[in-house]
Amino acid sequence: MSGDFLAGMAASSRERVAVARTEVPESELRARIHDLAAGPRLQPSTQGFDLIAEMKLRSPAPSPAASMAHSIICSGLRGR
Repeated sequence: MSGDFLAGMAASSRERVAVARTEVPESELRARIHDLAAGPRLQPSTQGFDLIAEMKLRSPAPSPAASMAHSIICSGLRGR
């Protein structure tokens, strides 16, 4: 990845944060977070294998491997 690409992504993120801060004050966000219920506790498997995963279906750097992975994931989801 080029430095220009990453610099552009960083600048875009800073712009989004600046806009978001004008819409909802940070103090309100912190209050909302404080009021959230705790998430469920992780219960380790008695079978000895646990997996926490994130499926990222879009990427700023598409590749043949990413396309193949996307196809496999989508075909698996359609089979449900």
